[in-house]
Amino acid sequence: MGYSVKIIAVKSKLSSTTDNSIQYAYEGVEYAIAAGADVISMSWGGGGYFAISQLLFDEAHSKGIVLVAAAGNDNESDPNYPAAYNHVISVAASD
Repeated sequence: MGYSVKIIAVKSKLSSTTDNSIQYAYEGVEYAIAAGADVISMSWGGGGYFAISQLLFDEAHSKGIVLVAAAGNDNESDPNYPAAYNHVISVAASD
């Protein structure tokens, strides 16, 4: 945290859903971009590559937004999205 920092909470899941999916994750990123976020932290991941999602991150990057996402920490060589998209800083844990 820093001086004059503001946090935008973005809900990306329906409350009534009992599974672990985040149905509106990319819509949440769109909302954060439109709201003027400087940093977007995405501590979720899964699924494959979609060109339309890359365009979303290209837009955020063009606006100077820092994008950060969870690497997955599953000890796999397959890309984990959104961390594997261009312009996204991938963050992992280690022992």
